[in-house]
Parts: sequence; C-alpha cells; structure tokens
Amino acid sequence: MTRQIILALAISWPGAALAALDAEPEFIAARSALADGLGSVAALKAERLLGDGSKRSKDETATLAAMAVEGWLRAKDGQRALSILDKHKIQDDPFWRGLALMKLERLEEAEATLRKCDKSSPMAERALMAIAQIEMAGGRDGAARKEVKDLRNSQDTDIARRARLLYNELELEVPRIEVVADRLSKEKDNSEPGPLAYLRARVAMEQGDYPSARKGLTALLKTSTGGMRLHHAATVLLAEVQRRSGKPTEASKILLQFLEKTTNSDFSNEAFETLSRARDAEQRKDITPLPSAVLDWIADSTAPQRQAYALFLAARWLSRQDRKAEAAGLLEALLAIAPGHRKESETMRLLMEIYGGLNADQRVLALSQSWRKNYGGGASSEVDFVTGKILFSRTEYGKATDLFRSAAELSSNLADRRRALYNAGICALKAGEVALFQTLLAQLQNVSTDPQPRPTSGETAEDLELDRALEMAAKGTNGAERELERFAQENPNHPRRAEAKIAQAEMALLDVPARVKAAEEALADAEKQPNLTEHLQQRIAYTRLWASEAVGDLKTLTQIGLGFLKKWPEAPLAAEIRMKVADAYFRMEDMANARTQFEIVALDYPDSPYADTALFFAGRAAMVVGGADSLNTAIEIWEELADRGGPLAFEARHQQAVAKRREGSETEALKVIESLLTDTKVNTDMRRSLICEKAEILQLLGAKDPKLLEEAVKTLGQLAAEKNLPFDWLARASSERASALRALGKPDEALEACYSIVQKADYDHPGTPTEFVWFYKAGFLAVDLLVEKQQWEAAARTAERIAQTSGDRATEAKDLATKIRLDHYLWDETK
Repeated sequence: MTRQIILALAISWPGAALAALDAEPEFIAARSALADGLGSVAALKAERLLGDGSKRSKDETATLAAMAVEGWLRAKDGQRALSILDKHKIQDDPFWRGLALMKLERLEEAEATLRKCDKSSPMAERALMAIAQIEMAGGRDGAARKEVKDLRNSQDTDIARRARLLYNELELEVPRIEVVADRLSKEKDNSEPGPLAYLRARVAMEQGDYPSARKGLTALLKTSTGGMRLHHAATVLLAEVQRRSGKPTEASKILLQFLEKTTNSDFSNEAFETLSRARDAEQRKDITPLPSAVLDWIADSTAPQRQAYALFLAARWLSRQDRKAEAAGLLEALLAIAPGHRKESETMRLLMEIYGGLNADQRVLALSQSWRKNYGGGASSEVDFVTGKILFSRTEYGKATDLFRSAAELSSNLADRRRALYNAGICALKAGEVALFQTLLAQLQNVSTDPQPRPTSGETAEDLELDRALEMAAKGTNGAERELERFAQENPNHPRRAEAKIAQAEMALLDVPARVKAAEEALADAEKQPNLTEHLQQRIAYTRLWASEAVGDLKTLTQIGLGFLKKWPEAPLAAEIRMKVADAYFRMEDMANARTQFEIVALDYPDSPYADTALFFAGRAAMVVGGADSLNTAIEIWEELADRGGPLAFEARHQQAVAKRREGSETEALKVIESLLTDTKVNTDMRRSLICEKAEILQLLGAKDPKLLEEAVKTLGQLAAEKNLPFDWLARASSERASALRALGKPDEALEACYSIVQKADYDHPGTPTEFVWFYKAGFLAVDLLVEKQQWEAAARTAERIAQTSGDRATEAKDLATKIRLDHYLWDETK
C-alpha cells in the first residue's frame, strides 16, 4: 500500500498577546478566528491591522505579522505567508519560512531553511519534526527516523508524543509490525487520541485483523479528533481495509464519495491509487464502465489536482480497453495542464508504452529523453534502426545516418541490410553529405545485384537515385529537372517513373513565367504509366489544378477541382482543393457558389487549417449578395466563427458590426464595436478605426438623441488629441468630429476642427490616398460651412488652398473657388 504520512506538524502562534492589541476588537476577532480554524480570516484581519496606518511598536507589529503568517499556513497558502515574512521580521523566521516552503512543495529549499533554526529556539524541535516529514516524503525513511528518534524523549510532552507516533509510522514501513503493535499498546490516548487510533487500525490491517481495523477507523471517523487531515487518511485507509478484505465495490464507493467531497487533499494520490486497485480487484474491468464521477472531475477545472488524477485514471482505463489514441489524448492533456504533478512520471511511461504500439517514434523519443532528464530512468532498448527512424523524423540526419549504417553492418539478412543502407543513403542526402551518399549508393547497388530475390521498387539503387533527383527538385538545385528526365529515360518501366514526370511538371509551373505547356506534357506522360496508385492520380489532378490557376483560368480550375472532389471526396487534399474552388468562385464574383463551397469546407473539414478562413469568406460572400436574409446569414456565420475563438474571431466580430450596421441595427452594431474596444490585444490602427466607426454610429443614432452626438464629439476629440497621431488618423478624426459638431448646430466649432487639418496640410502635406480622402473631406466641409455663413471670401480662399494640393480632387477645389468668386464678384478683392 502507498505510504500515508498522517502526522502533520502542529503549529501555534508564539508569544502572548500584547495588552495594547488585546484592547482592539479586530485583533480579538482575529485570534478567535484562528482558534476556530479559520486561518485565512485571521490572516486577513491581521494584515488589515498591519496596514491601517496606526502607530504600533516593534513587538506589536511582529505579533500581528506572526498571526498573519500562521493564518496563511493554516489556510495552506504558503505564498501569502512568504509575502508577510518578506515584509516583516518575526521571531523564528527560518521555522515559519520553512513551513511556508513546504506548503509550496519546495521541499529541498524548505529543508535547508529549517536547518537554519536556532537550536535554542522553542521551535527547534518542531523544525526537526518538519524535516523528518520532508525526508519521509522523499523516501528517506532512515534519515527521518534519525531526526525523530531523540525527540521521543523531549521535555515537551506534545512533541515527544508526536515523535513516538511518527517513529512508529516509519517503523511500519520496514515493516516491524509486531514491534510497533507492542509500542502502541503502551501508548496513552491523552488529549489527542486520533493519531494513535489510526496507527492501531493500520497495524490491525497489516496483521490481517480487518474487523478490528474497520471498527477502529469507523469509530475514528465519527469523532472530531485529529482534524481534517487525519480524517482524510482514515477514510483512505478504511477503503484499503475493505479492498484487502475482499470488498472492492465497497472500497470504490468510499473513495468516490471521498474524492467527490474533497477536491484538494494531501491524500488524493493514495485515494486514486487505492481506487484503481479496487476496480482491478472487481475483475470486471473489461465491462465495468468508468464511474460517471470521474468524467465529471475531468471536466471540472476548478479542482486541478483532482482533475489531473481523474485524467490519469480515465486514460489507464481507456488503454486497457485498447482505446490507445483516446488514452494518449488524455495523457497529453494531463502533461500540458499539470506539469510537475505527482503522476507525471507514470504518465510519461504509459504514454511511451502507448505511442510505441502506435509507431509514434518521434514522440516516444521525446518522452524518453524528457523522462530520463526528470526522473533518471535508463535509456530505451530500441534497436539502431528504430532510433535512426526517430532521429530522421527530427531532421537529425547526421546521427540517423550513423545509426542506419550501424544497423546495416549488424543486419543478419540482405533484406534488412538493403533497407538500412537505403535509409542511410536518404539521411546522407538530406544532410548534404555527397561523398558519403555515393559510397552508400555503391553499397546498395552491390546488395541490389545479389541473386537473392529483391524488391522491384522501394529500396533499390535506382530508387535512391530518384530520391536524390527529387531532393534536388525540392531544394531548387540547378540540374534537378535534367536528373529527373535522365531517370525517366533510363528507367522507362520503373514503377516510380510517374513521380519523376510529376516533379518535372511541378518545376515547370514554378518557373517565372510558368511553363504551362511543358507541365501539361509531363503530366500527360505520367498519366500513361501503368498501375498508377490513387495517390499519384490525385497528384496529377492537383498539379493540373495548379496549372489552371497559373494562367488565370478560374472556370477550368473549378471544373477540375469539382471533378477531383467527386472522384476522391476523402482524399487528404480534399479540403485544400475545395478551398481553391471556393476562392475561384469568389474571384469570379459568383458569390452564391463561393458561399456554398466555403461553407462545405467549414462543415466537412472542421479540423483543417482552412476551416476558420472558409467560414469567414462564407460570411463575406453572403454580405456581397446583399438583402436582409443574406445579411442575417452573414451575421450568424460570423457569430459562429467568433465563438470558436480562433485567430479570425476578432475580425468576425468586427464584420458582425458592419453587417448589423448595414441592416440598420446601429444600436447592436455599437455594442459589438464597444466590446471589441475592450480587447487589450487589438493593434493601434485597428483600435483607431474602431473608435472612428463607433463615432460614425453615434452620429447616426444622434439624429434622434443629441446626447449621442456629444459622445461622438468627445470620442473623436480624445482620438485627435493622441500624441504623435499620424496625419491620416488626425484628418479622419477631425473631419468626423466636425460633421458631428455641425449636426449639433455648432458650426464655428466644426469650422475650427476642419481648419486645423487644412492648416496642418501646409507643412505636413498629405501623400497617401487615405490621407487625401480625409484631408479633402475636412477641406470641402470647411468650404461648405463658410458658404453657409456667407463668408464668401474665406470660402474661396479655403477652396484655393485645397486646390494647391496634388490629389485627385484638386481640380474640383479650383473649380469651386472660381465659381464662388464669379457668383459673388470677389475678383477685385483678391488683387
């Protein structure tokens, strides 16, 4: 049975309270909370007194800090206890700091700190007890016994009694059952009978006296003695008694109830281990379903420790049901969400076992390396060939080459030697070792000419030569196309000749400009090869699709793509090809078909990298179609995409706002925009754009509620006031603000906003199309405002100022200035 350490170190607040503190109600309440077992309440009250600004003596401050530390330790919050210790100096700091580190499971650091305790301190013996517990947790029982042996005779009767009980608990692990039983019979219950009753029940169980053990534990659990930790230990021990006495179902029931009520216990590991053994003992693991409670715990992230144990238990059950992939998924999740968990080592070992059966060599190697590093296990017993495959998958080609060469030398038959030499040649090729490749190619040619029957393809010297040509093509090496053609000419009947021709076609399409005719000729040649596999047929069709795209023949692209999908709906390339077809329809502005194809990608291939993008463009296509139904569809599509939380979720929500605005639901659009603005990860330009969109919507709604116009003015004013704001954003914010001010009946303020942009353009000339758009909007609005005020001269001059720019509306501004002057006889005034 897994060892259970039941004796938690007793801690108590040292020193008497000071008279000044005894008079404070909050201090009295804190002390009462500590006495009632409400450690966190006591700690919070003590911290509040420390920070209330009252002038306190050094001793008062130390007393309050000590109370806060003990409170947090009782609440099992080592981090907050450390925080207090770092801020305040209290008596016996090493002792309290060591306990805090124990709570954080920083055991080596805790032991080193506890050993710094002053040996003359009242806490020195308690520190030794704590050190013994650390040693027990690390499996150093001999050292732990040495620590507590002398403490059994301590003058502190409480320490002496606890030391004797702890020593006996350690002796049970030797095991010295009869010796411990004799000692326990001489112990007196005194004021704390719980630990003694537990150890007596433990002895009875080890002696096979299950009725006595069950009776003692049942009685103990009905009392309040010993505290929560002892009751947890007793519950788990009672389940173990039931299991050993042939009642595994009863044991499982006890443990499931315990784990359901207790989300974070020092005995969770022992409880789950005992539960696993109890279920195995039921001898119905092939038909017994996993308890529903375990599934509930997996889904409950609020209790991470229990969740991790439940994941491991469920994974082990799935593995025994031969549901290896599902088991691996749960174990990988456990490693990800609970690094350093007590089950981590077992999790890694079980994963290596599962992945080994699934031929997931790369993951096996990664796990074995991590496990050896963290837990000091021995190396894997894999042969050189398997290890070489793993290293090859990790692109460690040099090391893989050495292992495959070694495997070839150790091979007991020519087939294995040929396979190892072929793999070594591939690795040498990948590593760029040309001379070594030639050596291995020569060795493989010698093996391939052996009278022993040899394969027609796959591991011959000819295959290795083709692989070299394909590697050259993949890297764009000069001469690759020539080598591919040479292979095709010299090996007219080779089963892999079609691969060479397809690669030639791909290289022709990669040329600039693409050599589409040459590609078509190579594909036609490849198509004539006998016994083409489905994979090669698909590659030929896919390359033809690529050729259509290269010449911009979108209609042919859709025809080839749909033909491919009809013939091979489950092909690995199906999602990509469906996406290309959808994109072609979109580019041809056939939005109905585009939307249909995009939605099929999202629905049929939800796990592909194209799913979210397809859903996004399905919404875009629906938007382009227009109409109320299409807008509602677009909104629904983007809502689904936003709910997925992927990289396009933010833009999907933004498009929702655009669609709602287009359908006239400005209020809903405004809510979406405001929610987007709360995202702290949004980039600067997008944030500015959202602010402007918000202001535009406020202006639309402001037609009925002037307060919203005021809000728009304020929002745009804040944006315009940003330091070092680029001209295009400043011009946009100012022109939109001017429009809002105009709608509020504040033409002078609106004119001022426009004028600031026209004036700024004199020394910060607009240059980009976007800058010109907003500059002209501000400028022409300024002219309109001046015309409304019948300030003809100013209006004409402003128009002439605009006309001096180089943008696409300069002529329009010049014509406007001329018209104003002609209409109002202003020529003489300008001379």
